[in-house]
Amino acid sequence: MARRLGYKELVNIGSLKLPYTFTGMAVSRALTKQNPELVKSFLKSYVEAIKVVKENPDLAKQALSRHFGAKDPEILDEAYRSFVPLFPRIPYVNEDGVREVLADTDHPKAATADPKTFYDNSFLNELEKSGFVKELYGQR
Repeated sequence: MARRLGYKELVNIGSLKLPYTFTGMAVSRALTKQNPELVKSFLKSYVEAIKVVKENPDLAKQALSRHFGAKDPEILDEAYRSFVPLFPRIPYVNEDGVREVLADTDHPKAATADPKTFYDNSFLNELEKSGFVKELYGQR
């Protein structure tokens, strides 16, 4: 819409490949210990959803339309092209990305916080090692 109004894109932060956490989910450590199967099931569904987004653009654009309220096909196409590269097949949290988020935060403890205390990739590691992702993408 902005482009149609004559605005020019100055920078597309997603195209810069900067380490940054663009998306994420939060769950308490207590829940991961009390109900690890729930966490695994959720992450399986999330990884499956990423596959659908990457392989079924029309369905992904329908979801974007519902979420953003946009109906214009050009806007949906551009939104899809902008968002889809931000979702890796396996959404591992990157330590450098968390570090950058902490650097952008004005909380007094952020500067000295250890990025590793904010994420746990063990469930995703387990999914990958189990062959789930390879099987999902048909790479036996």
